[in-house]
Amino acid sequence: MPLPFLTPKLRSLGTTLTSVAVIAAWAVSPTAHGIGIVINEFYATNTAIPTGNVMATNEFIEFLITAPTTANELASLTFGDTNNATSRLSSAFAFDLSTLDGVLNSAGLTEFQVGTLIVVKGTGLGAQNLSYNPLSATISDQDAWAIELVVNQGFSRVATYPQGGPMNLNTTQGDVVWLAQGTPATATRTSGFVDALGIETTMGRIANDAVNIFGTSAILNTSVANGSNAVNRSFTGGAPTLAAASRGTVGANANQINALRLDTLSIAGIPEPTRASLFAIALLSVALRRRRSVSLHS
Repeated sequence: MPLPFLTPKLRSLGTTLTSVAVIAAWAVSPTAHGIGIVINEFYATNTAIPTGNVMATNEFIEFLITAPTTANELASLTFGDTNNATSRLSSAFAFDLSTLDGVLNSAGLTEFQVGTLIVVKGTGLGAQNLSYNPLSATISDQDAWAIELVVNQGFSRVATYPQGGPMNLNTTQGDVVWLAQGTPATATRTSGFVDALGIETTMGRIANDAVNIFGTSAILNTSVANGSNAVNRSFTGGAPTLAAASRGTVGANANQINALRLDTLSIAGIPEPTRASLFAIALLSVALRRRRSVSLHS
């Protein structure tokens, strides 16, 4: 039977490929929290913030597009992190609309496609990567499916946010990365949250609100040394996971992200070699099962 959580295209594919075990890894809703973007991963190093800057040089947050999303829709969001006690918001940032418009114009698109990764990063992690062109690529072409934005270029601090300080991610003492519609009115306002992903051993107000809104998949109740592993979203309903940092690539959630990309290409009518491979695997599986059945009854 088809898997109920798959998008229509994948559900149809799942009906044909019921004998392929990999389909089970695709059970991810493309509209996870009612808007087309979630926090997929963040990485903390606890390095010093350069004078005059507003973010540590070697840290990043990675967002995943789960429904077609325009530049204006992304620019209407704010994001940031909390203090180490996760009791209040400590920073607020926003995407630069002109940068996002330029990326889409160069790709000949009006929306960021499902399966896209958007990285916001410090100045120590290289230049911006704006070579976005997912519909001309296969699902494994990471550069074509991702953009990387540098602080004070592709995104910047919200100047009108009174509680806005620098963003200094911390996985040792605790932190919650948040994403909201509009700018939170106060340092404890979470009513506009679209998503949150954090790590904490002593749950503060923001961490508790994140769990109340998004469930236990929002907060990993542990700590890890800064600079070791990144905190990753879980798409299977469990707590966040720790894995090696994979900025701009599918990383720990490869199965789920590749499934979204495959669906995007299918809807756009673009052939994807992976689809042919899956059908071949399915046919082989069915043939082997029939052969085994004949052997058992002969």
